Amino acid sequence: MTVDLRLKEEAVLHYEEEGGIGLLRLNRPARRNALDGALRRALACQLQALAQDPPRVLVLAGNGGHFCSGGDIEDMRGGDVSPQESQRRLEEEYHPVVRGLAYLPCPVVAAIDGCCFGAGLSLALACDYLLCSDRARFGLPFLRLGVIPDCGALYTLPRLVGPLRAKALMLGARELSAVQAHELGLCAEVVAPERLSVRAMAVARQLAQASPVAMRGIKQALLAEHSGSLESLLAFEARTQADCRSTPHHQRAVADFLDKRPLAYGGIRHED
Repeated sequence: MTVDLRLKEEAVLHYEEEGGIGLLRLNRPARRNALDGALRRALACQLQALAQDPPRVLVLAGNGGHFCSGGDIEDMRGGDVSPQESQRRLEEEYHPVVRGLAYLPCPVVAAIDGCCFGAGLSLALACDYLLCSDRARFGLPFLRLGVIPDCGALYTLPRLVGPLRAKALMLGARELSAVQAHELGLCAEVVAPERLSVRAMAVARQLAQASPVAMRGIKQALLAEHSGSLESLLAFEARTQADCRSTPHHQRAVADFLDKRPLAYGGIRHED
């Protein structure tokens, strides 16, 4: 299942799985995990493979003390890329990664350290549970380069923080600290850098105890195709709830609740 595309003899992407938890690490530390063509294609291939055989939970992180600095500016040098090629890159290399994270049937935990800028932040926003270290920095500096936010940020960010705040972040192109990002609602938790990996895996293990059918239903319901109207959402809710109630996970949980036994999934427990 592991994709091993190489750049200068180093794998640009690492994937490992243990106990139902998948760990996917961007590995271009010298470029702060910037998304060049090799890394984009590796991510798209790996996520396509995971869609066919998903772990219970996926953790997305970066090596070298940074999550992702965004698209590799070297790709944009000289302005010699035609509009047609620019559009092709987005549609064929970036967008499959965004879709791969958003539509993956299992929950995706983003563990964010260091810089999380531009397309890197867009990828994080396509994940389901974001936690960061207290040295993480966030930003959407697209306007500084004369372009619009891409990789789905125009869709995901307003839904997360509201249209007014999203507009301020995009137009202001300013950098946010971890605390500011948490206060704004961009991430769920802030931890010390040395605790980031441990906490991300702890959250993943807790989520792995939840019903996969219910998890998938929540992700699908929150995507645009099911939120166009109340009626379409209610129809989706009825179908999906019926599926959830027919699973052994739900039936065991009801029996455990009635018999006053601990439930298999106790929610995400925050650290003190």
